Amino acid sequence: MKKLCLSLCFLVTIGAAAAPKIKAVKNGKWSQSSTWDLGRKPRDGDTVLIPGNLQVVLDNNESLDDLVVKINGTLKLTNGKLNLNASSRIEVHLMGRLAGSGNNDQVRIGNVFKFRGGVDLSILGPAYADETTGSSPAGFSGGLVILNYNEPPVANSRVDTVREMKVYAIRYGGTSMVYVRFSKAQVDPVTITVMDLNGQLVTRQSYQARMNLMSVQVNNPRQGAYLVLVDNNGRRDIRKLVL
Repeated sequence: MKKLCLSLCFLVTIGAAAAPKIKAVKNGKWSQSSTWDLGRKPRDGDTVLIPGNLQVVLDNNESLDDLVVKINGTLKLTNGKLNLNASSRIEVHLMGRLAGSGNNDQVRIGNVFKFRGGVDLSILGPAYADETTGSSPAGFSGGLVILNYNEPPVANSRVDTVREMKVYAIRYGGTSMVYVRFSKAQVDPVTITVMDLNGQLVTRQSYQARMNLMSVQVNNPRQGAYLVLVDNNGRRDIRKLVL
């Protein structure tokens, strides 16, 4: 029994050494050693952790194998490409964000585009991408795809959209009220989320009662465009609104 326990401990030790965790310790570039707790940038076989209060910027090309990336904060691609093999996985956790803005901002897993900044502006968690998920703009399973709004807003193509509703805002002094009016009372739970154009949360309100007019208050909003996500029990639609 003692030999068996020693053997198991040895195997666990080997497994831990084979898949080290590397965590961002400050805002910085992926390629800079000082960004990471191990004093080096991520390499093959790593589990990469980006904490919730930090942003890591990828502004170069990285090709890695057997990588797991766990995003609780922000991974921002700025003329950056992350090319991973089919055994790799990216997890965008709750309140995490994968962001980009141009055609040169790309994530590929197994030679399949999972994220393209020219199409997908942001991925908001919880969501994941691996060999089994689709290709951009449906490269991530779960979560929310914020599409590039150089063109008119388009709903997330992976889920049914909420139909027959109007989204508008009324300003009262320094406060704006965002209203969602459905054509009929909604039975299912409804969550209204207001975000800026970078996909950052501004405010959120959930409703359980049967009603057709719902609202969410935005205090002291900066003048400009916002995104309003309406989630009706899994059916989602996104509208662009100026406050």
